[in-house]
Amino acid sequence: MSVAMSRGGRGTGRSRPDRARPPYPPIPAPEPLANRLLRWADFPGSLQQEVEAYRQRMLTSDMFDGKHKLVRPVTIENYLARLRTYLTGLARDGMPPEHFMSLARLVKISTVKRGLELRVVEGKLDDQRRLDLTTIVVPLCSVANFIGIDEAHRRELSRIGKKVRHRQHGMNAKNKERLVPLLGDKMAMLRLVYLPAEIAHELRKVKEPTVRQAQLMQMACLLDFLLHVPARIKNAAELDMAENIACPAGGQAGSWRIAIAAEDVKNKVAIDAQLSEGTSALLDRYVTVFRPVLPKQPTAVLFVSQKGCGKGPSALSKQFSRFVHARIGLTVHAHLMRHFAAHLFLKDNPGCYEDVRRMLGHKSLTTTISFFAGLETDRALARYSELISSLRKDIRIASLEPAPACDEEEAA
Repeated sequence: MSVAMSRGGRGTGRSRPDRARPPYPPIPAPEPLANRLLRWADFPGSLQQEVEAYRQRMLTSDMFDGKHKLVRPVTIENYLARLRTYLTGLARDGMPPEHFMSLARLVKISTVKRGLELRVVEGKLDDQRRLDLTTIVVPLCSVANFIGIDEAHRRELSRIGKKVRHRQHGMNAKNKERLVPLLGDKMAMLRLVYLPAEIAHELRKVKEPTVRQAQLMQMACLLDFLLHVPARIKNAAELDMAENIACPAGGQAGSWRIAIAAEDVKNKVAIDAQLSEGTSALLDRYVTVFRPVLPKQPTAVLFVSQKGCGKGPSALSKQFSRFVHARIGLTVHAHLMRHFAAHLFLKDNPGCYEDVRRMLGHKSLTTTISFFAGLETDRALARYSELISSLRKDIRIASLEPAPACDEEEAA
C-alpha cells in the first residue's frame, strides 16, 4: 500500500470496512430537570406570551402611571431567572410545566407557599436562606402587581414577603473578606493607592499608544477616579466629557470638576466634586494621547469602548477587577472601592460618619453607621488590647524594681 493510499485510508476511513458497534447498552440522557433550570419554552405558549408582555411593560416608562416603576434590563432578566428557579423547584416537586398556563398561577398563595417551603432546608430560616427567598418573592410581587391581583391577595402575599424578608445589616461577609487584605496589609493598600501613578510612569514616554496601552491607561484613570470620588460604577461608566466634566478653559492645566445630576444617581443625591490636580493631569493625558485610539466613531463618553460607545457598568467593573488582580494580586471590584474609601477615612477620622455619609452620598446617616460601625468596634478593641499590653508592661517593670525599705518601727 502506498503512502498516499495509507493516508487516504486513515483520513477518510473509506478503504476500511465498517466496524461493528460495541455490545454495550446505550446510556440514557439524564432527566433535564436534574441538571438545569426549566426554559420558558418548556411552558405553555399562553404563559410565554404573558411573560414577554410583562418584560416589555417593566422596560417601558410611563410618567402618568404613579404605580409603575421602570426596571433596568439586567434587573428584569434577574427577575425572570429567579422565577425559572422557582418554577423548576415546583416541577421537581410534582407540578408539571403544563399546569402554569398563566402568570396568575405563579402567584397563587398556596403555590407561593409550596415553592418557598421547598427552598427551606430543615426548617432553618437563616440570613442566607432569607436572602434566597427574598430574591424570589420580589419578582413574584412584581408579577402580582402587573396582573392586578385583588387587595386580599396582595395583603397575603405581602405578609409572606415580610415573613421571609432579608434585611442587610452592614457590609456583607464577602466584601468584608475582600477588604481584609487591603486594611490589614499596609503594603497592599499602598500598592493599590499608588497603582495609577505606577501605570502613568510606565507609559510616560508613549506618544503613539497601542490599543492595549490605551486600555491600561483607561483602567488607571478609572482607579484614580474611584480613589478620589467613590462613586458607583454605573455613574463612572456614564461619565460624559460634554455633560459631566468641566475642564479649565483654554486647555490650561488645572483641576477638573465632575458633576452628575441627582436623577442619574441611585439614591438621588447629586455628585459634585473637584478632582485633584494629579488626577486631572492623568485624565488629561488619557483623553489627549490614549483615548483617541480606542473608539471607531466619535463619542463623548470618557471610558469608551472600541465600538465607539460607553462600556456597560458590568463590563467596566469586570475589566477593573481583572486589571487590579493582574497588577497587585487582590480581588477588588469597583463597588468595593466605596467601602475602601469609607474605611480608610474612618481610620484617620474615627467617628466622623457624617463626612463619610456625604462622601458616599448616603441619604441616611443610619445607613452609613450600619455599614461601617464594625470598623469602629474593631479599632476600639485594638486600642483596649494595647492598653492591656501597656499595663502588663508596667507590671513587669515594677516587678524588677527593688522593694521599698521598711521603717524600723514598722519592721518591729
